[in-house]
Amino acid sequence: MPLGGAFRAVLTGIAFVLAGLGIVSGVLEVLAARLLGLALTPMVFASPRDHTTWRENACNLTAVGVPWIVADWLATRRQPTQNQQTAKLANSSLA
Repeated sequence: MPLGGAFRAVLTGIAFVLAGLGIVSGVLEVLAARLLGLALTPMVFASPRDHTTWRENACNLTAVGVPWIVADWLATRRQPTQNQQTAKLANSSLA
């Protein structure tokens, strides 16, 4: 592995902390949650015949699913719904 395993471990830790801070603080929280899910993607494609990789894949899918669900929830929470947009248009035309 280029630059050694310790470098990757530190880089991954920093990325996870920054993603968590982004989600909690609301600064690019959708992007942070999606990138966090992408960082946890499984390595099944590297060795598809290894049963240990498939077991890890099952664990990773749950770990990947949570950030993606949070990202979608944050994205829909930020966008006004169709009823809210219609109500705003109706109120602005009445005024």
